[in-house]
Amino acid sequence: MSLMRIVEGIRKTQLNVFVLFSWLFLFCSACAATMAVDAISKETAIQPENQPVRILFIGNSLTYYNELPKVLAHMVNSSQSDILLETDMVATGGATLESLWYAGEARKKISEGNWDYVVLQEQGSLGGSKFNGKPVINSPDLFHTFAKLFDREIEAVRAKTVLMLTWSSRRAPEGQAQLNHAYMKAARDLDAILVPLGLAWQDVIQGGEHPEMYSDGGHPSFAGTWLGAAVFSEQLLASEGMKINDNSSWCCVIGPAGRVKYGSGDVSDDHKALFRTAAKKAVALAKKLQEAPLPPAPQYAVLDTQAWLEENSAPNQNRDPVEQITGVWSGELALGPEMKGTLTVNIVPGKETVLSFDTAVGTTYRTKPLFWQNSPTEYRMYDQYTHFVYYLRRSDTGLVGVVERLLQQQDNSVVSTFKLHRKPE
Repeated sequence: MSLMRIVEGIRKTQLNVFVLFSWLFLFCSACAATMAVDAISKETAIQPENQPVRILFIGNSLTYYNELPKVLAHMVNSSQSDILLETDMVATGGATLESLWYAGEARKKISEGNWDYVVLQEQGSLGGSKFNGKPVINSPDLFHTFAKLFDREIEAVRAKTVLMLTWSSRRAPEGQAQLNHAYMKAARDLDAILVPLGLAWQDVIQGGEHPEMYSDGGHPSFAGTWLGAAVFSEQLLASEGMKINDNSSWCCVIGPAGRVKYGSGDVSDDHKALFRTAAKKAVALAKKLQEAPLPPAPQYAVLDTQAWLEENSAPNQNRDPVEQITGVWSGELALGPEMKGTLTVNIVPGKETVLSFDTAVGTTYRTKPLFWQNSPTEYRMYDQYTHFVYYLRRSDTGLVGVVERLLQQQDNSVVSTFKLHRKPE
């Protein structure tokens, strides 16, 4: 073999090796690219499943007592579900949806977007009214108006509106029917999700032995909050295919400024089972009620002041009204559950008229007459400090009257009727 043939063979071998390695390089690169694409595709496919379900709560102390949003998140995230729940809250003590709307913080939070659900919780008696000293459910008109306004904001960020049907107060359990009707109508009007906490409470309380549900007259104990979280998980999240266990231990401690903060505690296994059953029953009942025709609206405690005064005052009053009501008059008055006492009015012609209200704890309110009404048969007095206005008329047996809060304070309205008798001189 000549030297030239040897050199030529070596060159061909080198070229074949180069081609071989080139093909290997291209093949490996293609494999790597395919694997990378597959990895990216798989990551993209599972990403939506890994996105948390995000819920924003808007309400007042019925929501923030015992940190309901956090109890719900803990209940869900400690389970064996693939769903991760994130919650946030805008809640102010005693607030109505009206006051929360005008405060602006709730709307700002909604506008941040990336919410799946936004929960609206109205004040526990739809405005905090009291009639003759007893808490009553207010007319739902303002609730419906501001729920609709919030719903528009929620829809704009592609979230779903949820209405949290609350429970009646301990003192007025009969108010649950009015709350049910108000929330069910709102849910129908807005095509919103109804989470029936009040129905579950009613089922537990009427069902026999149960833990204490109230921490006071209206706020929930931790057991009440746990039941609320169970209803939320049943209504909102069970539809996501989520399985929830009950290994959650939370409770309430009072933090700075009276806010209820996260603490530690527990609900017994028996009570957890009771609450889970009540939650399922309440959700099923709410669905059934929503599918049926809406019944007529119940009566709300709204007093026609002038009609009541006309009905209870003396007819054909022709004498000078000052002469009719001159003297000292006294009688019982209830402005609230803890505000019951004696109302005394001292009317002397030509002198300052004084009204006082004395309770068992010694609280006294005094006021001066603000103006006469155009009618010669009615007298009004206004207290600039408490914003109460008193309407007085002569009756056959004494003075009759109505007191009402002219300007709402902390979203509460108060209306009470009273009858006064002349005190002997």
